[in-house]
This record gives sequence, structure tokens and C-alpha cells, in this order.
Amino acid sequence: MKRTLILFSCLLGAAWFIDEHLRWNHTASVPVGLYITSAQGQFLEFCPYEPWAKLSAIREYRPRQWVLGCPDGYQPLLKRIVAKAGDLVIFDEKRGVEVNGEVLKDSKPSGKDSAGRPLTHFPSGMASLQPGEYWVMGDHPMSFDSRYFGPVNSSQIRRRLRPF
Repeated sequence: MKRTLILFSCLLGAAWFIDEHLRWNHTASVPVGLYITSAQGQFLEFCPYEPWAKLSAIREYRPRQWVLGCPDGYQPLLKRIVAKAGDLVIFDEKRGVEVNGEVLKDSKPSGKDSAGRPLTHFPSGMASLQPGEYWVMGDHPMSFDSRYFGPVNSSQIRRRLRPF
């Protein structure tokens, strides 16, 4: 019954959760494919906090997710970890994201999303990430990620994943 509900959820356009250990990603934010839970995974699945949870749901960055979704009923985000505790992150709207002295490719924030709607970025500045904090980014330059909502806290994380 659980797998039937999950398949039905997939048909409605949500991510395909095969079970609590596997996830199918179909978005351009990270590589399309199957992901599996892993303590050393380089991807985080997490539920954004407010006001970004509501914004990402209204703008359909996160579709409805009836099975294994976030508490708000929408799909969790899946992003690559680019910095963790102890890393120095410098965020500048003109240069982009710098981690430990290296500017990341395609990391400048955009003032608009892919539909042309205004999008506010995280304030420029420098931060040494604390235990339980992660800076995450999608592989697509227009990804909705830490450039807009800042570091992800461990309380938001559902699981770490790696490609299967």
C-alpha cells in the first residue's frame, strides 16, 4: 500500500520517494537520478524554514508531496553541500559564493527567479559555519539555495543522500 501511494504521488508531479532510504530526483537543481541515504552523502534533503518555505511552495519550487514530504505538505529541497562546520563562507552579490578562499562557479545570486519574479538574496558578508550548519547549492545557476535563504541548520535536515 505504501509503495502504491508513493507511485501515485509521483504521478501527481512530486518527487518519487521509493521508501525512506531512496529518492528519485527529476529536477535540474542536482543531477537527475536515484539517491540513497548515506551518513557521508554530499547532498542534503531538508525542509526550508519560513518565510522561504511558503515562498518556495507558492512559486512551485517545491511541489505538493503527500507521502514523506515536509510538515507543510510540500516536497523537501535536495541540494549539494558546498560548506560545513569550520568552513569560511564569504557571500557577495557581485562575486558570488567563496568557500575557504575559492569562488564557486556560477554562484552569483540572481535578482529574479526563472519566471522573472523578484528574488531577494541572503545578505552579503562572511561567516564561519558552526557545527550543524551547512551552505548548500544546486548545480543549476538558477537554483533556489543558500544564496537566498542562508545556511541550513541541522534541525531542518531530513537526511543526507548520495547518488545510488
